[in-house]
Amino acid sequence: MLFLIASLMLIGNVRETPIVCNLNALTAAEREQHAATGGRLKAAVVRIDDLPDGYRLYLDSSLPAGELLTWVEAERRCCPFLDFEIRLEREDGKRWLQLTGREGVKAFLQQEIAALRGSGGGEEQ
Repeated sequence: MLFLIASLMLIGNVRETPIVCNLNALTAAEREQHAATGGRLKAAVVRIDDLPDGYRLYLDSSLPAGELLTWVEAERRCCPFLDFEIRLEREDGKRWLQLTGREGVKAFLQQEIAALRGSGGGEEQ
């Protein structure tokens, strides 16, 4: 009986993916497209806010919302440990992409965010 209870408890546990990119999640053509869209996304960043579990990237309107969503869909495949939130306010208001996750995700993102800040892609506020 104890074995059955322990087995049932284990069934409820979801194994979390490691905090590493799966470079095989995208084909070579998809990686090329993703990198190009990522370059346009980085160019659209006007501000970066630190969050307790990640970052919020404020974007100008140069990157169409459809391209932003396409980038997120591809990124989800290679980095399934990330949580994404896109916000598009009315009347061409603020736009942001939020990247967060469990413990360790912010540290994983730090190098990319530092590179964005270094290239003039957003001031911390």
